[in-house]
Amino acid sequence: MSSSGKGFDVWNRKLHYYLGLYFLFFLWLLSTTGLMLNHQQWFSNLYDRVETSYEMPIEAGPASGTDLTAQRAFIRQFDNTAPHSFQIFHTFSGSRFNQPDSRRDWIVTSLWVWAMDALTTGLIVMVLGSYYMWYRLKQRHTLGAVVLTAGFVSCGFFLTRFLP
Repeated sequence: MSSSGKGFDVWNRKLHYYLGLYFLFFLWLLSTTGLMLNHQQWFSNLYDRVETSYEMPIEAGPASGTDLTAQRAFIRQFDNTAPHSFQIFHTFSGSRFNQPDSRRDWIVTSLWVWAMDALTTGLIVMVLGSYYMWYRLKQRHTLGAVVLTAGFVSCGFFLTRFLP
């Protein structure tokens, strides 16, 4: 093997190792919330929320063209249970599903989406690196090829079965 090939092997192993350490807790979080979504019967209060509605008086500010004749704000506040808050991590995007033109207007939502995009990209890099290491380290590839094919077939089955 050439020195550039060995250098790539070392670089690939280190990238795989450190990306794995960085993404470990995100994977645990998404695995746990995925289980919560798939097995909602295990979590009796998963979707319990306490809704509080109230009114508050408001003062008209210097905004022009605003009709504040009632000078009252109607507020609906939702308090989620801990399991529901934890489950929200799996589906949280910062955009409102019923308002397609809405934008992420909170820095935390933008950071969360960026972190999930980085996780996805990192996992793709790690999987490709794993394929490379498997191919380079193994003398025989029969079992690995069978497992790899089974994974592709299983994924294809679910994609064709559940996508429109």
